[in-house]
Amino acid sequence: MKNFARLSTGLSDDLIQELMNPTLRRDFALFFQPLMAINRAHVVMLVEQDILTPADGAAILRGLDTVEADLTPETLREDLDLYFNVERRLESTIGSVAGRMHTARSRNDLQACYQRMAVRETLEALIGDVLALRETILKLADEHVESVMPGYTHTQPAQPITFGHYLLSVHDALERDEDRLRNAWHRTNRSPLGAGALATTGFPIDRERTAALLGFDGLIEGSIDSVASRDYILEALNACVGLASTASRMSADLIAWSGWEYRFVEIADGYASSSSIMPQKKNPLALEHTRAKLANVLGAYTAAATLTKGLPFTHSRDTGSEIFHLTFDGFGEAGLVARVLSATLGTLTVHTDRMSAGADGGYATATELADALVRRCGLPFRQAHDIVGTMVSVAVRDGLAPADWTIELLREIARDHRADIAALTADELRQALDPAHNVSQRNVTGGPAPREVRRMLEARRAALEDAQAALSQLRVRMEQAERTLAARVSEAMAGSPTP
Repeated sequence: MKNFARLSTGLSDDLIQELMNPTLRRDFALFFQPLMAINRAHVVMLVEQDILTPADGAAILRGLDTVEADLTPETLREDLDLYFNVERRLESTIGSVAGRMHTARSRNDLQACYQRMAVRETLEALIGDVLALRETILKLADEHVESVMPGYTHTQPAQPITFGHYLLSVHDALERDEDRLRNAWHRTNRSPLGAGALATTGFPIDRERTAALLGFDGLIEGSIDSVASRDYILEALNACVGLASTASRMSADLIAWSGWEYRFVEIADGYASSSSIMPQKKNPLALEHTRAKLANVLGAYTAAATLTKGLPFTHSRDTGSEIFHLTFDGFGEAGLVARVLSATLGTLTVHTDRMSAGADGGYATATELADALVRRCGLPFRQAHDIVGTMVSVAVRDGLAPADWTIELLREIARDHRADIAALTADELRQALDPAHNVSQRNVTGGPAPREVRRMLEARRAALEDAQAALSQLRVRMEQAERTLAARVSEAMAGSPTP
């Protein structure tokens, strides 16, 4: 490398090979296209502001087309970073006029800008992945509004629910995860361009113009904030942690329910694996990966958060380069989780007979029997709770399933608790112990009763359609900005600038 500014030597060979070259190749893959868009928008703005002549602007823009076609991973100079690879290649193409492109800017605001552009594109794709997962879950929930199953707390049978009710609950958590990703996208989509190294510039640039040409919603106004802040990365990765956590918890449930002891669900062969020694095995391969990926996403977040601890609030290599060492890995893992979980759920076999049998065991209807004693016999709930609890203890001791319970035995236990439950009939006892009746009784807002689940499904489908439309509109805005920039570049290259 030739001497640059005050430096008398180029980078050492070991630094190039061990550090700069791997970073350069990562940066080229992630940031080259955003950097080229920024270069074009900046040149267009300089011409419009009479900082750069139309002739020089046109020459630079034509040269950038050549650079974009010629610069590949194979032609990169390993002793230069991404920006100087572009500038030096442009200089070799059009001569010294290439240096005018860097008027009124720094690599600091350039890096901050193309990093935000790359992150917003990644988040846009990730939001689409989560929307597709939500759609898959809602479709499955619609098929199982009346599929009664046991609900669990502390991994023990608790109360009857339906599989559709369970799926809706996971969907709602994913909806919040997606909302956090969307909020992160909007905070990411602010332009730092024009901040320079940290103190803007003495040239009369138009920061709002470059922001608009690049599809940003507005500016990171403060110039130090523009080059120093990477909180949008922490926010985005934090949203990814939430997404991976939701997926991990759902995966854990489905892994358990696919086991031989439950057999509530069966994973499609294409998402399972066998054993090298045990021929009977069908392992939930895909779900084990979606359960585990949280660790990788959390690792990316932890690395990024730790990197910013105690860091001076300005530009540095820490925020300009090192923070991205794992960032996009974290985004990639979160997207993989959403896509794989969606595919697995879309091919899931649900054994509703096994679910129904599970809801009939474990004494999961005991709460409804206690409620029936409150409603029909006027008992305080705590007293009813004690009576039914004693009944369960007797049933466990004597091996009595709920179908074996008799009104006579229940009345005998109630007398021991100094309670009169004569108002409760044998038919009402049977009804209280019926899992489907349990579910139908719970028709309050958010409950598992089929009518309420159908109401929630309708609302969730409408919300999903709104979210899908919003993502489509966002993409249209980005495409419109690209078209506007392309048109303005064409005009500038033709020598017919417009205001």
